[in-house]
Amino acid sequence: MLELAQGLRHHDRAARAYAAGLADRGKHSMVIWTALANRANRIAFAMIRDQTVYDPACWR
Repeated sequence: MLELAQGLRHHDRAARAYAAGLADRGKHSMVIWTALANRANRIAFAMIRDQTVYDPACWR
């Protein structure tokens, strides 16, 4: 999951903005990685549950 978070942070604008917001609030880098992984996991679960496609707006 942490590798997924790393990939999202480097390649997805919405995830990058979410991570930047956490960094602006003074969060440590591993807290940011873990939060990204957790959020990505919840988004993936919701996509499967609802049979929907990825929407970057879900990072807000």
